[in-house]
Amino acid sequence: MSYDEKLLFQREIAILERLYSDSPISECQKTMVNNQIELYKRALEEISKTT
Repeated sequence: MSYDEKLLFQREIAILERLYSDSPISECQKTMVNNQIELYKRALEEISKTT
């Protein structure tokens, strides 16, 4: 995976974390956002292992 792709994942995580903490969203939506954050973080960990 390229450096640009890593940056994209990091940017998406930052956006989702901001949404999670700053937006008035329901608990269900918070769970979905949190799950997506965790998926992106795991993807970045896997990328780091292979590059």
